[in-house]
Amino acid sequence: MAARNSSPGTTHLDRLFRFALLPVLGVMVLAGVLGSLHQALAAAAADGKPRTRTQAERFVDRVVDGEHISYLFGHVFIDRDSLTAASDTALYYRDRDIYEFLGHVKMTRGAGVLTCDRAWINRDTGRSDFFGGVRLAEAGVIGTGRKGESRGTC
Repeated sequence: MAARNSSPGTTHLDRLFRFALLPVLGVMVLAGVLGSLHQALAAAAADGKPRTRTQAERFVDRVVDGEHISYLFGHVFIDRDSLTAASDTALYYRDRDIYEFLGHVKMTRGAGVLTCDRAWINRDTGRSDFFGGVRLAEAGVIGTGRKGESRGTC
């Protein structure tokens, strides 16, 4: 009996699907994914605004006294530019580009890590204030205090 080129139970249609249609479908899916990624990167470059990745268990957007405020509750994580921040709760005052982080705040930029109970960051002015159990660790140096501030580096 002559040896067969396929495994037992495979038909001509099985081989056609595996070796012809499946690779074509894979290329189509990959092209769709890369096309979407390219569109997102092009949109980010087009308007010149920084992109922010945000995660939280709950988001609430409100207008308070004419100001747009985003409230983020539960396991908040924000990644913007070179700064990442995590906290229990955060408020983002969108019109003024101000962030307020509350509870178990941890911020990182490069190798620097700052932890505190509450942080207030004004992205427009570069001013930041930190309150309660402030600890900054960077390049082998650790600084602690009840309060901290940073000017011009946000």
